[in-house]
Amino acid sequence: MKLKRKHIRLNSDPQPSTADAMAQIYNASHAHATEHWTPPNTYGMRTIRIYDHTEGVTLGQIAIPTGSSNFEKLIRGIFGAKYPNSMDAIKAPVQARKYIRPDILTPQTFLQRIKRLTLTPASFHYDRAIGLELEGFTTHDFDKIENALPYYARVVSDGSIRTNNADETPAEIKAIFPRGTLEPRLFNLTKTLRALGMQCNKSCGLHVHFDMRNRTAAEVLKLAKRADKWVKALQELVPMSRRDQHYCKFGISASGNDRYKAVNFASYHKYKTLEIRLHSATFDYAKILSWIRLCELILAIRYNPKEADCLGTLGQLPLMDYESSYWKARHRSINPSQYDTKTSTTEENE
Repeated sequence: MKLKRKHIRLNSDPQPSTADAMAQIYNASHAHATEHWTPPNTYGMRTIRIYDHTEGVTLGQIAIPTGSSNFEKLIRGIFGAKYPNSMDAIKAPVQARKYIRPDILTPQTFLQRIKRLTLTPASFHYDRAIGLELEGFTTHDFDKIENALPYYARVVSDGSIRTNNADETPAEIKAIFPRGTLEPRLFNLTKTLRALGMQCNKSCGLHVHFDMRNRTAAEVLKLAKRADKWVKALQELVPMSRRDQHYCKFGISASGNDRYKAVNFASYHKYKTLEIRLHSATFDYAKILSWIRLCELILAIRYNPKEADCLGTLGQLPLMDYESSYWKARHRSINPSQYDTKTSTTEENE
């Protein structure tokens, strides 16, 4: 039977999720095809990579019969495949959404497959990526947290987190972002985590991973040593509980065997990233983004800091006025003993 697009009843209403759209189109066409047409066993299978060019993310992969099957042509026509290779890039997030009918099969299996992808830049096919680890705790269980998270975030356990109460669940939220859409995605993630009632205390930290796939181990080691000098000189920008403690010690382990460093070179061997672990835990969007941008600037600098106090070192960086004002205010609130004020020391126990 020759399949045509009209054989699948579709709706013109856009859907909120590209992943849902892709999965529902595939399920709809597959259900129709298996009912009316079965390919011979001699046909092979072709893998198609579903890639959202709007968000710059690989949503997953599907396998379809190869050969002269009309089913394959139907799938390719709906998805708008552009290349005839064995791994095809699908560039049709907007076109796909307009073909969805809300009562088609729920694409749970497809979305679960996306959430099983390893959170690395290579797995998500990002050109340049930022990874985050946010430690905290909440009264919700892991299933509740996992279901609320977007497909680019995961929840895992962490034995170093101490909760305030026995009924709270310690949780580490891991997320990966394409650098071009970091801000909107980070804003949405922090909003979700606050809605879940996520909190943190002195036992929790914020770790940032910077994509280093395009650099050699020797280059990253040199970069890590220089970055370590900067973050050590700027350590007064984070609370006392994070300064040279067990889980974020200063100094670089050239062997890459010690991951509990403020600048963690060991992450290069495992993830092809350079991790900066110094910041205290927070679920505040502005604080996280400000720290990421400061770290990006430190990694872009090609010289070591001149000897100076924290504010003097801060003045050596090419910061915008609003960024400089932000960090000076943070320094004042975290180190009140250096100022003529009775302001109490700020710890980010949100």
